[in-house]
Amino acid sequence: MLQDITFFVSVTACCALTSQVCAQTKKETIISVWEASRSNDPKIRFDAVRRLQKFGESAVPVLMEIWNRGDDTSAVAASVIAELKPASPFIAEIFQKALMGHTDKRLREAAAIALGGVQGGGDDTVNALVAGLEDKEVWVVYRSVISLRQIAGDAKKAVPPLIVVAKRYQAKAEKKDANGSNLDCEVAVHALKALAAVDHASQEEFIVKSCVHAIRTHKTNYVALLVCTELLARMGASAKEGVPELLEIAATAEIDEEVRERAATAINAIVKALRDRK
Repeated sequence: MLQDITFFVSVTACCALTSQVCAQTKKETIISVWEASRSNDPKIRFDAVRRLQKFGESAVPVLMEIWNRGDDTSAVAASVIAELKPASPFIAEIFQKALMGHTDKRLREAAAIALGGVQGGGDDTVNALVAGLEDKEVWVVYRSVISLRQIAGDAKKAVPPLIVVAKRYQAKAEKKDANGSNLDCEVAVHALKALAAVDHASQEEFIVKSCVHAIRTHKTNYVALLVCTELLARMGASAKEGVPELLEIAATAEIDEEVRERAATAINAIVKALRDRK
């Protein structure tokens, strides 16, 4: 018995020592990658920041230091932090303030991306992203929409502002002057996708009508067609008015094959839902 206990203690001590060595090696590696993020070569800088993701949440403090630099690596750091999804009200607050008040549009956009991943911000994160929907820079609006979709379960209060964004950017996309762009259209349809994630049940009619309209008016926009065919498939029987547009997409050889396949899938889903309803 004594030998067994001695052996167990020895193994435990060995494991603890190995763990300490691994932790030290890991820390040193994070530091060396952090040092590379300060290189004069942009490619080395950006690659180093992205490589920090492999260390998991232990790299978050270093990534926050990079964020605080306010240089060209800060936005990359915010994206990596979003992927790591740390649960920290403190970190969430930093990005909330940046989204609502930073003078650099690139960093407001990056903050919106981060808030789609950082957990623990609660209503304050939703409020910041809703404020981002009113930003004068379209990319900040776009990233805020995407992040609201990612935190859908906590974003019920974002439904009315998302409807406004969907309508506003659809109208902008339809303008024939220089103010209309593909990005405006993509903001509009991603706002519909966010609505579907946040409150699918109560917004079905608006989503379906908006998707049908977007398909009719943006037949050459790959993203719009991809998102709208996906949404109509999810709406099931409620999307029956979109079947003619979906049939047209599926039968048009000039349209991307993936979009045509999505349209066919949506038709099948709608038909099945209508049959099941009977």
